[in-house]
Amino acid sequence: MSRRVRAATIAAVIATTVATLLTVPTAVGAAPISAAPAATAKLLSAKVTAPGRTRITVFAPSMARRITLDVLTPKSKGPRPSIYLLDGIDAGVDTNFTQSDWTKFTKVTTFFAKKNVNVVIPIGGTGSYYSDWLRTDPAYGRYLWETFLTKELPPLIDARFTGNGKNYVAGVSMGATSAIALLARNPSVYTGAAAFSGCLDLRGPLGIATVQVGIRGRMGNPDNMWGQPNSPTWRAHDPIRLIPKLRGKHVFVAFGDGSIDLSANIPAEQYLAAPVGSAFEAGVKVCSEQFVAAAARQRVPITVYRHGGLHTWGYWERDLRVAWPGIARSLGVTS
Repeated sequence: MSRRVRAATIAAVIATTVATLLTVPTAVGAAPISAAPAATAKLLSAKVTAPGRTRITVFAPSMARRITLDVLTPKSKGPRPSIYLLDGIDAGVDTNFTQSDWTKFTKVTTFFAKKNVNVVIPIGGTGSYYSDWLRTDPAYGRYLWETFLTKELPPLIDARFTGNGKNYVAGVSMGATSAIALLARNPSVYTGAAAFSGCLDLRGPLGIATVQVGIRGRMGNPDNMWGQPNSPTWRAHDPIRLIPKLRGKHVFVAFGDGSIDLSANIPAEQYLAAPVGSAFEAGVKVCSEQFVAAAARQRVPITVYRHGGLHTWGYWERDLRVAWPGIARSLGVTS
């Protein structure tokens, strides 16, 4: 089967799935969340777990809950920028929330050891799209991740880890979609965003299915996040609709084509779910190409890295390495 036919087939299957989902009545969430003015997050604990790695627990006032994060710091002294790394849809499930998938499945700690940045890695946020949800969800509770990441947390990170006020956001899969939306919605917070294998066009059946099926598969109710598909709130978080707000920012988009690319030298066990990873990544390619084409029409520059590969961590680790020089320039550090 050709790559084009395979992607079209996947899109058709997902479209059928989402059409079915959207006809099923959904549970009504609690009353809409009324977010209080953002307060500064409170550092509850900090423990150095390895050289250059600190586990912190932060009270997020917007969500009235404790959030655990790992912060990687360099040996160098003095003010430095920060990069926030976001997980995919599971966001800690694979590790029982003992660490991020970034630290479990990649050598990100080693990669950043000699780079003059703080690396902030939240643990948790399953199915959240790292956004502020409209309503409290029975499964997830009160989700106001955008408020936490953009208003409450950065001052704490800067104060505790000598941040200089410059921030960048990057993510995989769900976190990739989130990274682009967070940048566009908070241009004063971030210098840029990198999206590794994220669906960046949420207008049609494929994008709707990506969000709906992903959240339902983790027991959440997607209607509690942005409401019905293509509602005003949904549109306000759709990367392809936010392209004009990315002008002047560093944007890096990477995605595979669903094929196995052995040149990445990824761990053999990551090929065990190759059929699923292939299907997911072929769908991502469709979403991503639509986003890339729309950005070109609007003359908003982005850096695109197309490659062979599946929807799995070995390829995303390579994506980060390819993206890094541009990220470093946007943050004003040497690569």
